[in-house]
Amino acid sequence: MHPGLLPNGTSGLVPGDCFPTSGLLFQGLPLSTLQQTFDLDVTYIERTPKYPSYCRHHLGCPGHGFCDQVWESVGGASCEPTTKTNNCEALVIDTAHPDGKRWPDPAVGQNPAETVTYIAHIINKGGQQGTAFSYSWTENGSVVATGSHSALAAGAELTLQLQRPWLAAVGTIDFALTPNQPDLFSSNNHLTIDTHALALKIFVYKNVYDDFNKQQSAYSLTFSFEDWIQKHIALMNDRLAASTYNPETPNGVRERVRIDSFQVYTVADNLAVTPQNDLDFYCEDGNWPYTSATVVANIINETPHWNFIHEVGHRLLGRPDAARAGPPLWL
Repeated sequence: MHPGLLPNGTSGLVPGDCFPTSGLLFQGLPLSTLQQTFDLDVTYIERTPKYPSYCRHHLGCPGHGFCDQVWESVGGASCEPTTKTNNCEALVIDTAHPDGKRWPDPAVGQNPAETVTYIAHIINKGGQQGTAFSYSWTENGSVVATGSHSALAAGAELTLQLQRPWLAAVGTIDFALTPNQPDLFSSNNHLTIDTHALALKIFVYKNVYDDFNKQQSAYSLTFSFEDWIQKHIALMNDRLAASTYNPETPNGVRERVRIDSFQVYTVADNLAVTPQNDLDFYCEDGNWPYTSATVVANIINETPHWNFIHEVGHRLLGRPDAARAGPPLWL
């Protein structure tokens, strides 16, 4: 495993480390290092079936720090909301699920729990074919499935599935793989999600995605856009758990976040329009786009990029900006 190089030629970073960025640039490993080997990357764990999210739209409120929200109805796809109300506590009724269902069903009495499928996405980020690997699925700390798979070609993506009954209690699902021979980075060989975490969809232009994958990030320490995103999601979840304030959250904030989808588009797809024609757009709890060609140079070496966590807080948790001093304007 290569932790990366500092400008003085020494290597001292391990995944998770932060270092002062003032006057110090992360040099990283050359792309040729990745091209000469393989790197099996568990990029995200998806869950199906998907159910409609709360689809909210920000209203323009001149002179206010933030705005009220209403449900936005677009109409057309079976997973989209079809009603609109000013009551943000109300469920949006949609054509596919007229009961307003948002989550799988746990076991109740004689009725068995709904079966859900967890889908691990694995990509060989390296420039060479990898080796065969073994893998395991863990639920709440107990191994529930194991297996093995043949080698992945350079750049190839694979999905592996696990079916489990939906549990009412919050738990964890972990996927881990072990290649027969060490790959470039072991830090991205496993991923853990909270079962009841809010689902985030990431949209990214292919040119941005490709540029990110050509540089070793100072934060994730790998050549992977997905790893960089997942590193921030892990940090956000850690901060939510550590947000202990009496009397509101004596045990921390209970919500967690997970990545449910990465979608790569070309510039011609126009991210302002195309995602809204995607059925999953209305089945994720939130989404965030990366479209700027300059984004890589600006943020890849930030440890971390706090603005991303800030914006996810808006998209998933409904957290308003609180940048003004004094009492809120609506009081």
